[in-house]
Amino acid sequence: MDIREYNADQEAELLRREESHFLDFKRSNIAPGKLQETIVAFANADGGEVIVGIDDDLTLPPERRFYGFSKPEDANNHISVPDVAG
Repeated sequence: MDIREYNADQEAELLRREESHFLDFKRSNIAPGKLQETIVAFANADGGEVIVGIDDDLTLPPERRFYGFSKPEDANNHISVPDVAG
């Protein structure tokens, strides 16, 4: 799993992006099965990006939209969901 560090400009750019058919934001507390549904939907379409750790509520101030994992190991259940779509 890649761990990325963002500077303030990169964070601002990321938060300016809007969800679309090719981009979806998900909070880190999403159930792994629900995350899998989104990923499978993108895989069955034209692809896209799922960014876990950011709330999609644009009315929140930027600093309140980050809902990441406290440590990388906390993401284990999300990246180890068995492939039931295949």
